[in-house]
Amino acid sequence: MTTVTLRCERCGREAGPEMRNCPEREAGTCSYELSEHAAIRSQGMLGCLAFAGFFTLISTMIVGVSAGWRWGAGVVLFVVVLVSLFFMAWQRTFLNPATGAMWQQVNLFGVEVSRTVVGNLRQLDLGLTPMRPLTVPASIAVLTTESATALSDALDATRASGKWDSLSEMPKPPSRDGALVFTAALAGLLAQGVVSVQRGRLLKRRFQLSKAGLADEEDVAYLLTPGQNTGAVSGALEQHIVERLSRWDENPEHSTWPQGPPLYELVHGLFDEDMSSPDRWLAAFAVDEATSLGVGRMVKGSGANDARLPPRGVLERVARAVERWAGHFELNPAYVQQMRDQREVVLDLLDQLEDEDPHFTQKLREETERAIDARESSD
Repeated sequence: MTTVTLRCERCGREAGPEMRNCPEREAGTCSYELSEHAAIRSQGMLGCLAFAGFFTLISTMIVGVSAGWRWGAGVVLFVVVLVSLFFMAWQRTFLNPATGAMWQQVNLFGVEVSRTVVGNLRQLDLGLTPMRPLTVPASIAVLTTESATALSDALDATRASGKWDSLSEMPKPPSRDGALVFTAALAGLLAQGVVSVQRGRLLKRRFQLSKAGLADEEDVAYLLTPGQNTGAVSGALEQHIVERLSRWDENPEHSTWPQGPPLYELVHGLFDEDMSSPDRWLAAFAVDEATSLGVGRMVKGSGANDARLPPRGVLERVARAVERWAGHFELNPAYVQQMRDQREVVLDLLDQLEDEDPHFTQKLREETERAIDARESSD
């Protein structure tokens, strides 16, 4: 059974009241730093919201029915409880700066609604080595000349096979695949030693409505920190990543993850706000920089459209309209061979990453996609 707790490596006291009252704390020699503050922007607020909803539901059912309440009264109660959260939710964190070990608890009205424990962190030794020197940023290197008729071709293939599900699974071109461009950029930064990955055991206790109470689970935490290489960084997206990482202490989630951002929080923090196409916005870092360097450019429409037969049906008309509007990326002929070689280098780095730590690589894909999806607005 998972035990969501942490003990001091020196005195053996358990995090919580025991560690808070440790004599070494008064003497200033305790390994763990203590911080306490309102939990308005912490992960525990999710548990508080769930608790508020559950409390309102139960109160309405048990008390409201006998008192003749209506739904309006239940909504009022929920608002009252929600407002109370901003004054009554309290977060307490014990952090060992030397090892990264952390114990964090969020209480509401003195009742625990969330707990997070991170064990001692260890830096991943990924050993990524480019097969050849990178002469362009890794984020740009994954760009390639794209088909101007990819959507129409996929529609034709789908029509011929009759498997319409395959259309939704069509891979994105690199110029619109923000997850691919970000992953390539991060792999390049890891290979340069500009960014490092810290791994530790992650234990979580959260309030779950499905279980009507707290539930424990175990996972692995991957936290990103600045690497030993503090030299200049090339690449617009790479610079943006490093800049946001260096200013992590300004992010509202820093109080939840003081050691460094998890993968999800780093990607989520690259955006200043939600938007309609976060995937394409992220990829645009590479596309715009490639254009400014003369490596390639986005091309609207295609001469190939003139040579094709007239569109068959509404779907094909829409597909061609989208192709003309969205455009496609084309490499400058003078850079085709260089970019082909550079793309091979970056894809090899991604293969090395997969071989060195498959679990981290899988987590990187999942958390990147999840963060990008979370930034997509509903407008």
